[in-house]
Amino acid sequence: MSQQIQNMIDMQILERAELTPSFLSTFFLIPKVDGSFRPIFNLKQLNQFVQVKPFQLFSHFRVPTFLQDGDWLAKIDLSQAYFHLNIAKEHRRFLRLSYNGELLQMTCLPFGLSSAPRIFATLTNWIAEYLRRHNIRCVVYLDDFLLANQSRYLLSHQVDFTVNILKRLGWIVNFDKSVLVPTQRLEFLGVTWDTILNTKSLSEPKCLTLRMALQQHITTGSWSLRQAQSLLGRLNFATFLIRRGRLHCRSMQYHSRFLPKHRPHRQVKIPDSVITDMKWWTMAASGSLPIHANPITHHLTTDASDIGWGAQIEETSISGQWTEVQQSWHVNLKELFAVHEAIVHAQNQLINSHVLLLTDNRTVVSYINKEGGTRSKTLLKLTRQILQVMDHLNMHLTAQYFPGRYNCEVDALSRMKPCPEWHLQPLATRRIFQMWGTPEVDLFASKKAHVVPRYVTLDILDQDAVFHNAFCQQWKYNLAWVFHLQTSSLGYYLS
Repeated sequence: MSQQIQNMIDMQILERAELTPSFLSTFFLIPKVDGSFRPIFNLKQLNQFVQVKPFQLFSHFRVPTFLQDGDWLAKIDLSQAYFHLNIAKEHRRFLRLSYNGELLQMTCLPFGLSSAPRIFATLTNWIAEYLRRHNIRCVVYLDDFLLANQSRYLLSHQVDFTVNILKRLGWIVNFDKSVLVPTQRLEFLGVTWDTILNTKSLSEPKCLTLRMALQQHITTGSWSLRQAQSLLGRLNFATFLIRRGRLHCRSMQYHSRFLPKHRPHRQVKIPDSVITDMKWWTMAASGSLPIHANPITHHLTTDASDIGWGAQIEETSISGQWTEVQQSWHVNLKELFAVHEAIVHAQNQLINSHVLLLTDNRTVVSYINKEGGTRSKTLLKLTRQILQVMDHLNMHLTAQYFPGRYNCEVDALSRMKPCPEWHLQPLATRRIFQMWGTPEVDLFASKKAHVVPRYVTLDILDQDAVFHNAFCQQWKYNLAWVFHLQTSSLGYYLS
């Protein structure tokens, strides 16, 4: 500590202060990945008086939307970034510490100040915006710049340009941590990005650290609340990169809620189900996920009512009725069961697919996209079954909320009723006919819903129709009314 204090005085990061009214804080060091130490002010008390405006830092979640397949990448890291920003002399008395009977104060922006990230990000974001105006694709997280280009040659020149700009602005580039030679496999924000293989995975240091933490708990068989929170924090980061990672966190999340909060360091025996998931994680930690998911190949719409469930995949309709036991289920369980049954019934056409699920139940959306939850063991169990079927089919499922009022076809299936029919009101059709003329035939209609006397329907029992199924004959008409009662079908045929 004494050596670190002296180094900071020599670098003019700390200076001696006169004995005047001060705000004193504690000072400590935390180890960095490279083995050195980062000085941290414990400014928890001071932060209570600091007003922080809301802002959002760039995160690893946004990198996939920035990257393109086959990109060349480079990274520029700034050395001692916060210490580039001076603190006004009249405010330095709020950043003081006492060491060996000597009063010292910070001269530049310290780590630990709640407003520091926003202040620093404002500056580096301004630099990134300047670079973008010079046609340089880049993103920045505090002091880490990521540059990308489809051309290796152009990226090399852009890296040189960026380094020169940073130097001219007074920043110090950390050449040891920077990657200035374009590559297609790069570590950024703790993630290894491979633009050739289209994969994202934990960086080797993070993977090693995670495995060591897991193995420690497996060996001891016990954990505390603080240890559980720390481990779950690491795992939460890794779920972005590991297939089914979230699912294998649910048991840990559930059991960690019962650890004693009033004694956060008390060791408690780890349940067997949690140990099982920890062992799974030690094997899966080196896995990866695609940076960019495959495009949507199928659309699945589901719904459930008190009578039964219904689903539609493209032009295929599926439905079923509840048993006496199932009728007593909670609506969320019924809606999730409808998804399970739809996938099982249509599994032959869903192999190696990416399905967009449309449902009017937000709980289903959450449990599918987040691989379960901790509020309902029953829903978690069914979600696990759905994910097992998906893995067997090598299928990816993305759930999206779809308001029920737009979901009438599947809603009708779940209620065991025919789909509702509609057509434009006569006032509207008369105006159209006055402008374009009266159609000879209504090609997509029914006995109850047609706008002219001659119509075509799918109902083969309707003897008043001109013929059945408009797609079975050529349309040799001067003018026909094409207003499909089931617009999804029309789009399917026209595509």
